[in-house]
Amino acid sequence: MAIGAAELRRWIESLPEASEVAIDEGGLTLIEIGGDAYLEVGGVPLENEDSLHSTT
Repeated sequence: MAIGAAELRRWIESLPEASEVAIDEGGLTLIEIGGDAYLEVGGVPLENEDSLHSTT
């Protein structure tokens, strides 16, 4: 699965400044397709999955 960098930026920029973004307990690695850049983000255990809401 992939998302364009511009689309990811738009989503991030749509969040209020004080927002926090959580990664589920499995974690997340963002990888540049066809490049060398990557970002590993550790996971956060979910205490209550019902408290999370998608903004997409």
